[in-house]
Amino acid sequence: MSGRRNTWKTILLLLFVASCGVKQTPAQEPANAQQDAIRRLETRMDELRSQMTQIQSELDAIRGTKVPETGSITSTLPPP
Repeated sequence: MSGRRNTWKTILLLLFVASCGVKQTPAQEPANAQQDAIRRLETRMDELRSQMTQIQSELDAIRGTKVPETGSITSTLPPP
């Protein structure tokens, strides 16, 4: 009998702990709030990209020559 009693006590304790630990986390925000946050961040990223392009244009004007785009430089080995 004491084995069953201990099992039930353990089960009840685990259920109690689980129910106390349940709370809403930011990842569980309503879908609309998440979509709004995503939209705001995407808008901010677009603005930052625009600023970055403008700054790159200013740098190019100061340097007087356009810097090759990333990945446009290739190297070739001399013939053997």
